[in-house]
Amino acid sequence: PYEDFWTSRETFKIQVGANTFTREAISLAIDDELGRLQGSLEFSDLKTWPVRVMSPGAMGWFAWVPMMECYHGVVSMDHRIDGRLRFDDQILDFIGGRGYIEKDWGKQFPSAWIWGQSNHFGTPGVSLMLSVAVIPWVGRSFAGFIIGLLHDGTLHRFATYNRSRIESFSITDSEVDLVV
Repeated sequence: PYEDFWTSRETFKIQVGANTFTREAISLAIDDELGRLQGSLEFSDLKTWPVRVMSPGAMGWFAWVPMMECYHGVVSMDHRIDGRLRFDDQILDFIGGRGYIEKDWGKQFPSAWIWGQSNHFGTPGVSLMLSVAVIPWVGRSFAGFIIGLLHDGTLHRFATYNRSRIESFSITDSEVDLVV
């Protein structure tokens, strides 16, 4: 129920009933008709998206536009996960795992979007995220995109707001081909 939802305005913290989500950890206590999921996971060595005055996060200067229907933030491009969860009688071990955290908020999601993320590459610390969406804009719309590639400790950004361009784009049921 809506009454079970709470979020902090000061920090990245969300509570849904007995479940807590922060940038440093999650704690789960779910017991319903689908099963029982309990435990906690801790996150460390977070690789954050840089926040600057003229580019406050993944959306760049679009984050300052008050009429956007949806806002997007990347909390961590890559981090270490430690902990275990219990699903019914099965232990799920996340020790040494890799994680990614993002957040979305606003009035509604775009009418169409594509999203992808991976940080499970042969080289630890490499992470890729992409988001392409139809963005309503002053009675019209355009295809906006954000791509972040974390490699060797550097975040490479390709986005509508930094004048990157999509050269070609195709999508099937099993593949997205995007050249930027």
